[in-house]
Amino acid sequence: VLASATFARNRVWRSEITLWEDITKKSPRVALGHNNLGRAYYFKGLTEKAIEHYRIAAGLRHDYAEPHYNLGVAFESKGLIDNAIERYHIAIKLKPDFAAAHNGLGNAYLSKGSFDNAVEHYGIAARLRPEYVDAYYNLGVAYGSKGLLDKAIEYYRAALAIDPGYSNAHNNLGVIYLEKGIMDEARKEFEIALRINPNHYQAKLYLDYINNLK
Repeated sequence: VLASATFARNRVWRSEITLWEDITKKSPRVALGHNNLGRAYYFKGLTEKAIEHYRIAAGLRHDYAEPHYNLGVAFESKGLIDNAIERYHIAIKLKPDFAAAHNGLGNAYLSKGSFDNAVEHYGIAARLRPEYVDAYYNLGVAYGSKGLLDKAIEYYRAALAIDPGYSNAHNNLGVIYLEKGIMDEARKEFEIALRINPNHYQAKLYLDYINNLK
């Protein structure tokens, strides 16, 4: 009997979705289960089903910041930026030290062209979590988008000090050095990006461009 029960449970837990579906059926009033089921759906590309369960989680526990953050991520992926901003703000109100929500809010503001708000929230995320590599990388992206290239270099370097294997940071540094006409440094960064990720399409294109200048 015990062996049969274990086998049945292993079948239920065969995937994250089936695990959390099973939990929410057995405990439909537990917010954590719905939030985690939403995440499982989201990472399988089932965004509408994810949103449904994030909403349930948020309704079950009004002090629960994570489903609001996850709704922000889901709305942003669908291009619903104002909805995403609203949810990130709710998450931060409930949990002011929620670094990922500040970073997500920075992304949403940057996509709307609100540079100052984006930089503000990326900076908060980095202060809250000094090892938060994406916050530094995103600051590099934000400053680069405004043509503030030296500031962008500073933050890409900060990201790489945390994670030297961040291929996109190396690639973006290469792009900035290319814009500044520093070809040797640009080549070096594109080569590093390709060593880390041989399939990095942009780095390969830029490196080919530099090599064809000779």
